[in-house]
Amino acid sequence: MYRGFNLKIHGGNPFIDGKQIGRVLFDTEKENVRREITKYVKDGAIDATKLQAGWFGPEEADVFISHSHQDVDVALSLSGWLYWKLGLRSFVDSTVWGHADDLLKSIDDAYCLNEGGQTYSYESRNRSTSHVHMMLSCALSTMMDRAECIIFLNTPSSIIAKDVINDATASLTASPWIYAELMTSKLIEKREPQRRALDSIEKSSQERIIADSAVPFHYEVELDHLTGLTAQDMQRWGEQGLTGSHALDGLYALKPSK
Repeated sequence: MYRGFNLKIHGGNPFIDGKQIGRVLFDTEKENVRREITKYVKDGAIDATKLQAGWFGPEEADVFISHSHQDVDVALSLSGWLYWKLGLRSFVDSTVWGHADDLLKSIDDAYCLNEGGQTYSYESRNRSTSHVHMMLSCALSTMMDRAECIIFLNTPSSIIAKDVINDATASLTASPWIYAELMTSKLIEKREPQRRALDSIEKSSQERIIADSAVPFHYEVELDHLTGLTAQDMQRWGEQGLTGSHALDGLYALKPSK
């Protein structure tokens, strides 16, 4: 990961034109990664390493999109818009959320049913949920590390409104996954893309020659390490006429780091 952006959206879907493309990309990826749980059973136990690679295996993506479950349409629309306008591949984190739910259901049906098959064992489900959520957390962290930048969709669904917060300077979320992703984005090692390092060396030389949760848990999140973005900034970015890694460089130039 190199840069992180805090995209504030106050209402509507500014990327609606990309929704159909985003949905196609999402559905294609979803079908590609699903596996039968029985393929990972060895000697009566689940091979967790191969299971994680099969269901949550890393993919190539330029942008990691972090969002609230309620904003999935906006996230998919942004993914489609980035691919259509800028030729950028996005990783939408709800892609793996869905896989986690499907995987957990498969494991619970196979290993956690009580005698009679009508109810689940509370203790067994606690263990299976812990394992799947740990794999999910590892997969999200790995993907965030591999992507060049992260865009967090800051909407009323992801960040609690200031008028319900006693501390007006705080930002709170009710989503443990958003909290984990934002914390990871702050702690993860920042790596400058090789092309930018080479470009910086070249410029330096030239210069010398002639710079969602049912229970109401709230998590305080830090957003200062993310560069602010607006829908208008995105519009200007899309009008630059750049694609691929050049488009990312265009974004970095449009919104320099602090």
